[in-house]
Amino acid sequence: MKLLSSLLLMLILIFASCDGKDRSRYTHQEKLEKSKLTGSFFEQVHYLPQGFTEVVTDTILSNGYHIKLKVYSDMNTSVLKEFKTDTITYKRYFRAFKGEVIITLNNEEIINKTLEKIQFSNNTDADFWKDAVLGNVSLNYERSNDDEVFLNAFYRIPETNHYKDFNIVIASNGKIRIEELSAHVL
Repeated sequence: MKLLSSLLLMLILIFASCDGKDRSRYTHQEKLEKSKLTGSFFEQVHYLPQGFTEVVTDTILSNGYHIKLKVYSDMNTSVLKEFKTDTITYKRYFRAFKGEVIITLNNEEIINKTLEKIQFSNNTDADFWKDAVLGNVSLNYERSNDDEVFLNAFYRIPETNHYKDFNIVIASNGKIRIEELSAHVL
């Protein structure tokens, strides 16, 4: 019995001496850094949209035009918006979008083109275009006629009120003209 109580006393002393006093001199942040968990605790990364996104519009007009519009997320290109609150750094990656336009007139293809940022920028306003992403491409039914198809498009800077509107005019011979309507700051 004496041996058992001596053994029990020794075990109690061993466990009591392992109370973590050696770590008490470190701050919480230093403890996290030593545990190698700092990346997950101090940085939050989000992609918007999280996965591939695609919107397809297929329209046939009474004047013989068949318009296929496709807007989809480019999974390899994004715009980073970063901010810090307390000790956490938030990184939001807004994926860029591309638009595809296929127009046929009386079953004859007149245009098959991918719309990208460079076609709209005209090498002006570099600060805007660095962070801009395509918002949408849509058919303007009211303005489209027998000679031209009108599309509307806009580019915007995520998490701001800065955007630019465009008309895309496609003639029946396949010539394309992009007109900037206005730049807005709301």
